[in-house]
Amino acid sequence: MDGLYWHAGHLLAVQNGIGSPRIVSFLLSGDGAKVVKTTVLENRTKLTSLPTTGAIANGKIYFIANSQIDNMRGDEIADPKKTEPVQIGVLELR
Repeated sequence: MDGLYWHAGHLLAVQNGIGSPRIVSFLLSGDGAKVVKTTVLENRTKLTSLPTTGAIANGKIYFIANSQIDNMRGDEIADPKKTEPVQIGVLELR
C-alpha cells in the first residue's frame, strides 16, 4: 500500500505495487480489529496508472493518479521525455 487513510470506519488504501493499481476501501468491525468488507473503488483504469499519496476532504479522496515512479532512478528522472502532467484522481466516498 502506498497510502492508508481512515474515514468513517473504513481504511482507504492506495495500492500500486500489486500488479493492479487501485483504490480500495476496507470496512472495519466495530472494534476496528478486523476487515469485514472490501470494496474496490477504482481499479486498473487510465485514472490509476500508478497511484500514490492521497488526502480526504469533504467526503472525497484525492490522490495522485499517475505518480510516474516507474520513470525514476533514485532521486532523478530517468527519461525526461516520458514525463506527463500530474493527474489528480477524485473519488466520492459513500
